[in-house]
Amino acid sequence: MTQVMLTDESGKVLAVTQLGASSGFPVVVYTYSFGSVPDGPTFYSDEVSHRGKITESAAELAAAGWTFDTVLGTP
Repeated sequence: MTQVMLTDESGKVLAVTQLGASSGFPVVVYTYSFGSVPDGPTFYSDEVSHRGKITESAAELAAAGWTFDTVLGTP
């Protein structure tokens, strides 16, 4: 399984999860969520393996139920 890390704006690791199931081809969408995430940071970043960080505001994540969608590939 591929590890996914959630960090705050200072780079502190807040939570770790595993990449969830994927859907689609040739564009692949992975959905995953983090369990208990502390309140406080203004921005959160997630990083799947070595693919770089995706940063979203706390308001965006709360509206999405604290779920990130990661898209790999191009149509």
